[in-house]
Amino acid sequence: MKNKASYEQALNEQMRTWLRLEQLFHYIHDRSKGLSYFDSRATVDGIVELLILLSRLDVSKELLSALEQRYRMLEKWQVSEGIDKQKLAHFLQRIENTAIKLDKKKFRSDELLEDKPLLQQVYRYHHLPTGRYGFDMPMYQHWLQRKPQQRRQDLTEWLSVFEPLSNAVDLILYFVRQNALISQQIAKAGLFQSKLDGTAQIQLIRVIPTSMQACYPEISGSKHRVTIRFFDWQTRKMPEQSEHDISFELACCQ
Repeated sequence: MKNKASYEQALNEQMRTWLRLEQLFHYIHDRSKGLSYFDSRATVDGIVELLILLSRLDVSKELLSALEQRYRMLEKWQVSEGIDKQKLAHFLQRIENTAIKLDKKKFRSDELLEDKPLLQQVYRYHHLPTGRYGFDMPMYQHWLQRKPQQRRQDLTEWLSVFEPLSNAVDLILYFVRQNALISQQIAKAGLFQSKLDGTAQIQLIRVIPTSMQACYPEISGSKHRVTIRFFDWQTRKMPEQSEHDISFELACCQ
């Protein structure tokens, strides 16, 4: 069965960072499976982009705080009736293990680049328009021309350092998406507007169109209000807001 298309909008800067990290990790791991010269280039570009992001933010500290909050929340459910205690214990242990591994590593770009001269050079040249090409970095060009298995071995080693961070992002976003208020809505003539419960601490809006029209939503919102406009897909001209009533699933995730 084909997966339904879904669209997300973060309602705070922290959630926006986690979504960026999730997408970046997915991109890196997908391209790292390839064996071609350009697969390896794309993977290294993704790693450099990740390092740049980590150099600006203390992501691990924010994730540890979020994991602690989720742990305390789940702990309170232990005394509730009708709760699957075994499943709950599994998630509590998973949070604890993820937090321990995350806390052991400081995700600072200078520490992550230690003993990785190739990545150091690529990272240093990232701001130049032609900085990642062979005529600027012969060492990088030489590495890209090594056997695919050798490149993959290096990439696997480099990516293993980020595993605790990737696992923490996946776990937090799993909890956020699962803890959602879901409703069926209709965008009249392609437009939907609604107030949000300001006390619910909604962090993420998810929209899953259920209509058959070839359209996509643009989502804007804050903790108090959300606006969703559906646009008809156009190949040769700028899309316009749909004139049709569009049915969709709205998930307000906490």
